[in-house]
Amino acid sequence: MDTPRPEASLTLGGEGVALRAGFRATTAEELAGGPLEVEAFVDNTGAAPLYLALAGEGKIDFVLGQVSALEGKGGQITKAIVKRNDNSEFHIACDALLPFFGLTMKLGPVANWGIELKDGELIPVDTASFETSVPGIFAIGDINWYPGKLKLILSGFHEGALMAQKAHHYCFPGKRLVFQYTTSSSSLQKKLGVA
Repeated sequence: MDTPRPEASLTLGGEGVALRAGFRATTAEELAGGPLEVEAFVDNTGAAPLYLALAGEGKIDFVLGQVSALEGKGGQITKAIVKRNDNSEFHIACDALLPFFGLTMKLGPVANWGIELKDGELIPVDTASFETSVPGIFAIGDINWYPGKLKLILSGFHEGALMAQKAHHYCFPGKRLVFQYTTSSSSLQKKLGVA
């Protein structure tokens, strides 16, 4: 089954890959007819000058902000509500959403938080909790480093489970963590709507 090409795609992300994906989602003829809407949350990845240059040439509409809500009907997105940094909001009509967050491992401002770094780009962690050198700050996924690290999605799930256990103790000091399995816990199954 062919999926119809979106009339108005909204690309989210602060990295160059988001911009490239946005341009691939539209044709040269569509770009010639008017700008492509691009919402971008730009951190210190260095993509802002590229976005601003393209906006200056009229090739894209550039908005710095954060999507705060999505609207639609019948399972189809129709608009995104974007909150700007000054807390004002505006709506962008779209029928496709292309999120591109965290596709490259760039620490941005996190590099200045006083966390120990390996080779200036990876975050060493304690493998019992995936806590960094700064108590209460965790790193899971491809950005962390420990001996024998495998960059697999499966590893990230494992890291997230252990991290959540330690984070629970920060959020709820002294409260016992009740570990449950979705396959056997009737209370979890009720919460998930499968019991």
